[in-house]
Amino acid sequence: MKKDRQGSRMRGIGVGLLVCVLGAPSVLGVPSALGVPSEPGVPAALGVGLAAPERRPIVFVGDGAFQMTAQELSSMNRYGKSPIVFVVNNRGYTAERLIHDGPFNDIAAWKYHKLPDAFGGGTGMEVHTEGDLEVALEQATLFNGPGPMLIEVHIDPWDTSEAFKLMSEVLRSH
Repeated sequence: MKKDRQGSRMRGIGVGLLVCVLGAPSVLGVPSALGVPSEPGVPAALGVGLAAPERRPIVFVGDGAFQMTAQELSSMNRYGKSPIVFVVNNRGYTAERLIHDGPFNDIAAWKYHKLPDAFGGGTGMEVHTEGDLEVALEQATLFNGPGPMLIEVHIDPWDTSEAFKLMSEVLRSH
């Protein structure tokens, strides 16, 4: 992981931190929970935007799950919705790597931050350091559309919490 100007490393991001930073009565987080599939997060953000237009969804999704639902960025543009989508890019399925590693856990490399343009509009940003993340969070607080804002956060493929590592050890042993 690259170091920013202050020498900090960008590590795995916490859902709680980002919801607190961006949290407001009009904001709704759509995080994925430990061990729960996150594929529905991006389509759910579109649903929230349609059902509660006064609220702005914030989604946290892994790159593997996002590749299954990325086309919803097009629908968000079509219907004028402006959620904030954080794509955690660890180049595959870390949850699976921890249980049973192999090349089947690696996914195609996409330039996720460029997808809003490909799907009709919005803004994309790329994060490699804590400094980049601070800039992205500031931009996210000011973002009002049109279209979605996608923030691609690069982390190491093996970067995960100790709790997740322990859970994986238990799963691997059964």
